[in-house]
Amino acid sequence: MENPSLLLMSATKRSKALAARLSVKLQAGLINDAAEICLNNGQVQAKHRVYGGLAFSEARMTSGLAIVTLVAGAFDALPADENRSGSITNVSFVMPESPLVFVERKPKQGSNVDLSKARRVVGIGRGLTAEADLKMVEELADLLDAELGCSRPIAEGEHWMERERYIGVSGVMLKSDIYLALGISGQIQHMVGANAARTIVAINKDKNAPIFQYADYGLVGDIYKAIPALITQLKG
Repeated sequence: MENPSLLLMSATKRSKALAARLSVKLQAGLINDAAEICLNNGQVQAKHRVYGGLAFSEARMTSGLAIVTLVAGAFDALPADENRSGSITNVSFVMPESPLVFVERKPKQGSNVDLSKARRVVGIGRGLTAEADLKMVEELADLLDAELGCSRPIAEGEHWMERERYIGVSGVMLKSDIYLALGISGQIQHMVGANAARTIVAINKDKNAPIFQYADYGLVGDIYKAIPALITQLKG
């Protein structure tokens, strides 16, 4: 395709790094972490997160080519339209001037879970005091037919769960029907990824936890008492 006007990419770390290099190479405007996108008088306009997810900003591209990285889970799929069709253009590989040299391959530790597509999600935070206690949370998630997610400290601080399960400003954006948050305080960096869930249920022993400001239903209580009680009720 000659003279494209829009290039869409996923908002992953690797894609953002590539998008930045393409922006300079092609002299194109770049918007990262877009949550909404539209055409305004023929120009690409997007709403994207700024200040670590604390606010949104709208930007309109004036360059001929616009590069936009899209937040996972921010857009719902449209119904199939048989009246529309696309074409695939095959491009020959061009060896770079400084070719990469393969040195070593190591398997990546992680999972294939995609929380952005999950309809039910159970999230766990720092209210969990030991990694071994994840077993009861996993049991609850299984009974609810839900995927398991977590706050950033659990994934990147304690390393108790895979990075793919981190919900938040630099993690997954939920679009689930229900989000059950267990022992999660509800800091804005987490809620940026969680507040698009249709129903939020929170359990936290701190009655002043910020998450209760976002929750549709809240229970002030110890998750070490609430989780076993929920498991018992669901099994009964």
